[in-house]
Amino acid sequence: MSNAWYVGPIARHFSNADLSWIPGMVVTSVVYLALVRVGRGARGESFTAVASRHQTSPL
Repeated sequence: MSNAWYVGPIARHFSNADLSWIPGMVVTSVVYLALVRVGRGARGESFTAVASRHQTSPL
């Protein structure tokens, strides 16, 4: 973390760079994938069933 009143040890090591976007992206991605799996599991769909439904092109 790096802001006007606090600079964390990792930010200090990287010349006060703000690296908060890295764990933010990782945490957000993990939560999204977990919610997708839970949602599909609740509806009884598997990932292969969803993929096979989209094999034909409307064009």
